[in-house]
Amino acid sequence: MLKCMQTFENLQQNDIAIIGISGILASNSTIDQLWDHQKEGKAFIKNLSEKRQQDTNSYLNWIMGKEPNKAISFARQAFLDSVDYFDYPFFSISFEEACMIDPSLRLLLQVVWHTLEDAGYAGDTLYGTRTGVFYGESDLPEYSYAQMVADVNPVLGGSCVTENLSSLIPSRIAYIMDWHGPTVVTNASDASSLVAVHQACQSIRAGECEQALIGTSRINLFPIQSGDTQVDYGEGVMAILIKSLNKAMLDGDHIHAVIKGSSTNHHGRVRDSGTYKDLLVQAWKNASIDPSTISFIETHSIEDNLEYVREREGIQSAFSHLMGTQKQLLLGSIKSSIGQLHHASGLAGLLQAVMALKYKELPSATYKQWRDVSITPGDPAVCYSDVIHLSTQKEVLRCGVSSFARGGANCHVILESFLKVPSEEKSEEWEMLALSAQSKSSLLELMNRYKEWMIQSEGYRLGDLCYTSNAGRKHFRYRLAIIASNKGELLDKLTASCTTNLELSEVSAVYYSELDNHQPVIEKVTETCLKKYEEREKAMNELGQLYAQGAELDWDEIYKNCDYQKISLPVYPFAKLRCWIDSSAPVSNNIGTERENREEIILELFKKYLGFSHIKLADNFYELGGDSITAIKIVNELNAVLHTDLKDVDVLKNPSVAQLTELLRNTEGMIHGSISTIKKHPPQPFYPLSSDQSRIFVMMQYNPDFTMYNKPLALVVDGNMDFNRLQMAIDRIVRRHEALRTSFDVMDGEPIQIVHDDARIELEMYPSILEEDELEVMMKKFTYPFNWRIAPLVRGTLVQLTNDKQALVFDFHHLISDGTSLLIFFKELVHFYKSNQELEPPTVQFRDYVVWQNERKYSPEQERMRQFWISKCAAPIPQLNLPADFERPAHKTYQGSQICLRMNSELAESVYRFAKETDSTIYVVLLAAYHLLLEKKTGQNDIIIGSVSQGRPHRDVDPVIGMFVHTIIMRNCSSKEITFHEFINQVRTNTLQSFEHQDYPFEDLVAMLQLNRDRSRNPLFDAAFILHNMYTSLRSPDFYEMYNYPFHNGVSLVDLALEVHETEGGLSCNWEYCTSLFQQETVQALGEEFMDILAQLIHQPDIPLGKHSCLHKNVNIVEDVEFLF
Repeated sequence: MLKCMQTFENLQQNDIAIIGISGILASNSTIDQLWDHQKEGKAFIKNLSEKRQQDTNSYLNWIMGKEPNKAISFARQAFLDSVDYFDYPFFSISFEEACMIDPSLRLLLQVVWHTLEDAGYAGDTLYGTRTGVFYGESDLPEYSYAQMVADVNPVLGGSCVTENLSSLIPSRIAYIMDWHGPTVVTNASDASSLVAVHQACQSIRAGECEQALIGTSRINLFPIQSGDTQVDYGEGVMAILIKSLNKAMLDGDHIHAVIKGSSTNHHGRVRDSGTYKDLLVQAWKNASIDPSTISFIETHSIEDNLEYVREREGIQSAFSHLMGTQKQLLLGSIKSSIGQLHHASGLAGLLQAVMALKYKELPSATYKQWRDVSITPGDPAVCYSDVIHLSTQKEVLRCGVSSFARGGANCHVILESFLKVPSEEKSEEWEMLALSAQSKSSLLELMNRYKEWMIQSEGYRLGDLCYTSNAGRKHFRYRLAIIASNKGELLDKLTASCTTNLELSEVSAVYYSELDNHQPVIEKVTETCLKKYEEREKAMNELGQLYAQGAELDWDEIYKNCDYQKISLPVYPFAKLRCWIDSSAPVSNNIGTERENREEIILELFKKYLGFSHIKLADNFYELGGDSITAIKIVNELNAVLHTDLKDVDVLKNPSVAQLTELLRNTEGMIHGSISTIKKHPPQPFYPLSSDQSRIFVMMQYNPDFTMYNKPLALVVDGNMDFNRLQMAIDRIVRRHEALRTSFDVMDGEPIQIVHDDARIELEMYPSILEEDELEVMMKKFTYPFNWRIAPLVRGTLVQLTNDKQALVFDFHHLISDGTSLLIFFKELVHFYKSNQELEPPTVQFRDYVVWQNERKYSPEQERMRQFWISKCAAPIPQLNLPADFERPAHKTYQGSQICLRMNSELAESVYRFAKETDSTIYVVLLAAYHLLLEKKTGQNDIIIGSVSQGRPHRDVDPVIGMFVHTIIMRNCSSKEITFHEFINQVRTNTLQSFEHQDYPFEDLVAMLQLNRDRSRNPLFDAAFILHNMYTSLRSPDFYEMYNYPFHNGVSLVDLALEVHETEGGLSCNWEYCTSLFQQETVQALGEEFMDILAQLIHQPDIPLGKHSCLHKNVNIVEDVEFLF
């Protein structure tokens, strides 16, 4: 106590404590994350995120009347990854209002809350107090969000502009927090936020407020590339909470740093180095410090221009009298990492300085580009070549922070590290940790944050932890109380609670509840409840039970006799709810479902799935970037809303809102809604197989020991995942999807499938640590035949890799899954690993789809499709005779391999452009070129190519795991006299017809045609083409980086297959081939030739195919053969 009194006596009365900090900066980094990334040398200047580009493009195209999808060149800056998320329910704001609030204000509200939590003053602690709000901003010539709202919705435009006025931002914060101090907007151009700090300190010293919050935000909604590439710019949202140092110490606050003093000035008519010298000297005087004690200066300028020279000359002049005493002075700026933040730069620099004082070092990545600055003839500044460790010999560390405005205003702040008086060590007592959130998922995330914090932190007291969390946080309806006698016990209980169902948790002295929104709280509980028990353990347990039941605890009374100190703890995990002015909200929320509104419904669906906020009734689906997958999504929702029976080909044949509306009008009364009748059926002992499952099952009987229908894959994870959390996430997925609990058997000679109540994918931990390039060998051993009589038909293992990564390896059987199912599985895995929040349960299961499909087997619709395929497969049925390197085996083998060729970006762009120009899709363009490649190699023009369709006829089965894909055939016949344009029209027509009749089972078609069986070939086709255009990134915020490990399982079901993948990086062509027929070099040459043919055909689409040299050079003419079907 005597030591504390002595410390108080030495304090300067004007000293101001920084007690709370928070921020979101480049790449959505927190202040701590940004510091770590700088030390790692991470680059922050990057491209705008894909989602932000989409939002910006959509809006700009709409207001400027540009061609849809026209490329807009964005600048490279230190961007925030996302600016559209906001937890509006947390602040009791409606969704509609949230979408009208500027993103910079929305993010600022969340940062302000985190700042209060970091200081230990969240909740109602500061309600009604004289807390000031100081906001730094400037009039940047950038487009405002309010203008965007006004353009999209003129009715809301006026009120939106008023609501987003920068002059009202501090008042809005004060209103939400019920603060009664001054609210000030500071507009001093680039110096605004640091001048706001200066003004807030002055206000506290003058007694106008007890504490003050200083905030700033800078977001560039339209970072269009300009000619100015000399300066890197950045984005950020930041806030700090300050109060008198005397009062902060008396209140037991956690003090990040101390503001000793500051100064401001203006250069007048002439900007010169003397102004900057005067600025520093006045700040030292105001701070009452010896400038020789300053270790570094966070400078304003980073460029080799006149301003850069003036600032350094000013520093040199200010320090010139210290020739023999100032041994070294370090100079640098955070701007070299995160760019110029305009009015927010000053606060960003101050936070950088706070971190440097805290860790007593400067990151080399931030400062390494600065050259030596001569301060005195014998004292050069230090060059930043390594991480700079600041002197530990000084009692305190000091630094300066500068910020200058282009209009002439300047500000300099002196900071000092805070020497914390060590807390008196006491034996640990029983304590209660109270955690809460507005949702269970947020609570679980908060629990995990606290767990990680405890693992990484040292030197804190258990009482300080619980006191700060309990008394310094607001408490919500999802509540958890943990009683523990020491830090180890608390960590153990917290860890156990993170990995169990909270409602069913059997961890002792852990209390959890979910309070009803309208449930009254128990009357206020004070410390008197603790006096009922002689044993503190019993008292804490009663307190924990009361808290979980909804009691309002008087924390000030409970802790009034304790000497606990506030510490910096993890902050609240806000929900990521998208708030933006686009039309991506579900149609049902905006429009009715009556038939007379069909045009409006279709228009809204086009906007929703094509990603445009403005579409005209006559705009072409293909020109808007539509494809078959988009058509399926539109049709599935349209059928559900209007109870129609449209198919995806109806959109592809009627590719505008006007045409599709007319189709509905003309067919009214002829559509019976049969597509919408997939119903949930009561459980049965067993179920039949779907048509596609039956085909797979039969093939398995011919080759029981082969893995042709295994689907192995591996995701490499950049980090170490928690094994138990993974297993729990997998268990939840298995409970959601019956296909993962399904086995197969044979009854009375017919295959059946059985859905089990319980089954588990037992995740294994691979026994060895592998190099990443050893995964391929491991996966070959991991891929072996399933026992289809035992569920589940999935296996998984977690592999530890030597590069601090892991591989998540799974093998799925095709009987219970398809490509879309794997995407569903891994998306849900990420979700359940991160959160305990339940997903909307599927309305139907795969077995319901099977029943629906079998019920339709003898319907008039099925007969219509049968007649189509009889016509399509009219004799003679062609047999493809590709020249092979080896003689065809008498019995077909399925050993295969694959080569991958990436299409160059120029050719890929040509494919997309040509598809739009021809009112087709890239599927049609690529299929046509593939057909012509095969024709060149065989001399045959009538060719059947196998393909697949997604096979999900209703949106109710979109989120369901199961084997839905259909095998279909594409038969086209080219001619030397027609042009590529004309051939595209033929292929498009035939493709639409085939997809229109895709639901007819392939095996029924083969049986109907009564083909002679040639066991060396597949029935109907030996070449296949598949377009994977459902690219979905598995990247998720706050989750590990993951990427797919390239692996081929050594199987090829056909002689030659071209699989084209639409990826984030463009088009990738994977050529799968039968190794008993072809050598790798042959297929490699085929793939390269395909690219050449495609490029020439697109370049000259209007000359006859017979005159294309690329198609009729070195043609191998095949003699007529007798077909052996």
